[in-house]
Amino acid sequence: MSMPSHSSQAMPPPSERCAARARRARAWAWPVRLALLACLGLAIWQEPRLSPWLHERMQQAAAHLSDLDTADRLRGMIARMKGGGSSSGSGGLSDWFIGVMLD
Repeated sequence: MSMPSHSSQAMPPPSERCAARARRARAWAWPVRLALLACLGLAIWQEPRLSPWLHERMQQAAAHLSDLDTADRLRGMIARMKGGGSSSGSGGLSDWFIGVMLD
């Protein structure tokens, strides 16, 4: 006498297994892509010969960020949020955001 195969009854159909694999792959795609971009950025930061143009832009961005006085900028944003930002007062959030970005 042969024993009935219970494993074939418990396995989902191939289309469901394929869909599950695709969902897992899509779930991992963004974190892996971000990790690879971070590794690329670190490599270019440490070795300028990999991409001189991008390394120069990264250096400029780092210099610009270090020049910003974030405390004063944050105080200005909070003051504008409390109502001191817009002279017209009718623009709403979009005018406030544009004002913050242009300051």
